[in-house]
Amino acid sequence: MSEEPTKTAEQAEAPRRPSMFRSVPGSVKTLRQLYKDRLNLPDKAAMQAELAGESERSSVILMASLLDDGLVLLLAEALCFRSTEDEFERVFRFEGPLGSFSARLEVAFIFGFIEDATYEQLNLIREMRNACAHSKHPLSFKDSFLANVARRLASPLGFTPIDELATLRSVAFKRYSRDAHVGIQP
Repeated sequence: MSEEPTKTAEQAEAPRRPSMFRSVPGSVKTLRQLYKDRLNLPDKAAMQAELAGESERSSVILMASLLDDGLVLLLAEALCFRSTEDEFERVFRFEGPLGSFSARLEVAFIFGFIEDATYEQLNLIREMRNACAHSKHPLSFKDSFLANVARRLASPLGFTPIDELATLRSVAFKRYSRDAHVGIQP
């Protein structure tokens, strides 16, 4: 039988630290590294397979995430310095100057990395992503809320027949696989 180390009177009486002040577990740090790896795009076949099994709502979120990561790539290449991992994290962290899809989109447009039409389309995709990620109600392209915004992607006036909306996911993926910057430059 092993003996437990004896605790001092101070250690025995010390209250347990609230979880918000404890260090982050290694498993969480590893998970964060996985989703923060924005400079390496996923394998085309793996992404196609994942999208094929997802709902329309999930597909919007995944594709928007890829497009957002494309903006990160574009902006990271344009930085006036070669950033370290910590510097990159500081610039692109959520609270950082380029921490949101919206901020990255605006900066990419203002500095001429994307044209106006691309800005409009990516902004629509950002809105669709936000709706799909944050709505407590079911969403699909069968719903007018999402379908009406998606129509604007295919046609500036929004006259896309409803049956063509089902192909938007495949059109977006073809664009992703064709373009080195994940559909950022048309």
